[in-house]
Amino acid sequence: MGDVAVGAFVTEVVERLTSEVFKEFDLLWGFKRDILSLKEDFTRIQAVLEDAQQKRIKEKEVDLWLTSLRSVCLKVENVLDEISTEALLQSLYKQRGIKHMVRSFMSFNHNQLMFRVRIAHKVKNIRRKLDAIKSRRSELGLLRSTHVDLSQVDVNVASEMPNRETSSLIHDSLLIIGRNEEMEMVTEKICDKDVGKHENGEIRVYGIWGHKMEKNMVIQLWVVNGFIPPRGQIDLYVLGEEIFNCLVWRSFFQVVPDIDRYKMHDLMHDMAGHVMRHDCLVIDPAHTEVEIPNEVLHLSSSCPDFLCPPHDIGNLTSLRSILMLGEINESRISQILNHMYLRVLYLPKLRTLPKSVCKLKLLRYLNLSGSMIEVLPESIIYLQNLQVLVLCFCRKLHKLPEGLRYMTNLQCLDINRCISLMHLPSGVKNLTSLRMLSKFPVGKENGAKIGELGDVNLLEGELLINGLENVRGLSEAKSANLNYKRNLSVLHLSWSESESKEDSDDEILEGLEPNLCLRKLKISHYMGKIISPSWMLNLSNLVEILFYRCKECELIPLLGRLPNLRVIVLWNMHSLKSFHEDEENMIGDATNMFLCLQELRIYDCLNLVSLPSDLPKLKVLKLINCDNLVSLPDEIQSFKHMEILVINTCRHLNKRYEKETGVDWPKISHIPDIRISDYPRQLQLSS
Repeated sequence: MGDVAVGAFVTEVVERLTSEVFKEFDLLWGFKRDILSLKEDFTRIQAVLEDAQQKRIKEKEVDLWLTSLRSVCLKVENVLDEISTEALLQSLYKQRGIKHMVRSFMSFNHNQLMFRVRIAHKVKNIRRKLDAIKSRRSELGLLRSTHVDLSQVDVNVASEMPNRETSSLIHDSLLIIGRNEEMEMVTEKICDKDVGKHENGEIRVYGIWGHKMEKNMVIQLWVVNGFIPPRGQIDLYVLGEEIFNCLVWRSFFQVVPDIDRYKMHDLMHDMAGHVMRHDCLVIDPAHTEVEIPNEVLHLSSSCPDFLCPPHDIGNLTSLRSILMLGEINESRISQILNHMYLRVLYLPKLRTLPKSVCKLKLLRYLNLSGSMIEVLPESIIYLQNLQVLVLCFCRKLHKLPEGLRYMTNLQCLDINRCISLMHLPSGVKNLTSLRMLSKFPVGKENGAKIGELGDVNLLEGELLINGLENVRGLSEAKSANLNYKRNLSVLHLSWSESESKEDSDDEILEGLEPNLCLRKLKISHYMGKIISPSWMLNLSNLVEILFYRCKECELIPLLGRLPNLRVIVLWNMHSLKSFHEDEENMIGDATNMFLCLQELRIYDCLNLVSLPSDLPKLKVLKLINCDNLVSLPDEIQSFKHMEILVINTCRHLNKRYEKETGVDWPKISHIPDIRISDYPRQLQLSS
């Protein structure tokens, strides 16, 4: 049993039992004295942990004592989570009205009196087990640490204790034959003072996953599992980003090229399997016969039949995480949903999701990506602890629960590529803790209007707002308060091509002013003749801009005045003739334009006749299906940084710049990678 994990559990329990917020729960009535006694017992046990850590390596009885202590800690955490969850549920019933309050009173599972009886029974059982642990502590002669003050619990112990314990993470038995020197290097990194207090959670996450992961997912799993120790008022996701970047810098994680994923250093992965062998279990087709410890916390499987008999699954009462990484035998789902203490459930590619998912009331992370479900059951709103709900690539999903507004702990709602989802239910404005909302489809007659985004100001990363044809004018567009969402880095504004109207699109765009820190802007299916909102040239941090299928657009802004712009993409802009809204003014100030532009891609701009001439940093130029573009700017001869030039299906350019024989071939011959062709357009767009 890893003493690091036990120490962390005990610390967490003591902190929670000491929390002023916890003391205020009305549900503690009837057994508050037992809860206070638990706090005192754990505080005294905490005082001897340091001695136990030193003795456990040589004394098996001490190791067994720590195992028993870990078991009780898990049970206490479950009880504390049940109490806080019941408080959330009672608040939910009140919000939903008298009908739901009566229903909860009549229900055995949600009746407060019955709940108190069940919890009191569990607490008394825990105290009995804890009494045995205290007695055994005396028999083992475990000594109290002199620096622990029993009169007052130090609430800062969480930030100190892991540093002290890190040195015991690595034992001689862990050395891997033939790799000792490399292992020593990795060990030094783990034992580093700055990293030591974080690596425990990092190892667990990768210990149960074991392959490539997205950065955001790693940080989400850290947060929902409580692996990130608080630091004052700093947001946990900000801390998670800081920790992740630190671990990448120290080579714990390695970047997987081209797919925006990270993998664990192979030595770290070997170590994770050993250090967390009591906490984490990975089942794969190569290891079909494995012994599953009854108190394993995190389990992942790439096998459809879970690789253990049904009665064994039922015995895993301590499971906190289940990750099904491969094909799923859906007949086993009901067994998974019986694990009422789960905090993390990764269950992608389902055909159906049973309503009984609401039994997992402690669940904080639910990933159903790529599933075939059409409607998310209303019962999911009873998952009041849920912080992360991932539904990306659920292409048939067309309805979210009407009670979504009550899931106020939700921090991430990923509905990316849910192409059948035409609107969100009303009440999204209540989800003010949301920090990740991949898409907001504006409702037409039903569902959430764009104004519901007004108070959801913690959003970060990327946001797609589609269905903008359903916005009624400038005032309603402004009500989204996009300029207050200071952590958004990517914004995609999209209209429906069939319903977009020229006379309103321009004022809607004017009202959707984003924050000045925006890095990337996409505008698609806009039907106005001019893209020229007053705020466009104020986006001084903009790095990339894309205009897509704005078929009626004849003029675009003076993008060259954006000082940090590196990428411009114009795609399917059939009416665009010139690159700027004011060619004459541009000529007089050309030397101050496009100072950072490195990539210019223009596709299907059939009427475009000219390109900007001064592009001092340009590296990549791609021109596809631009039939009226007669020539490239003469200045291309002096573009020192040019690396790639692609010309495809541009009748004048193809001939003029043909290799060796074209009249202007000498002007581009210095470019290392030149591709001139008449291949079908769709083959070239992917390059």
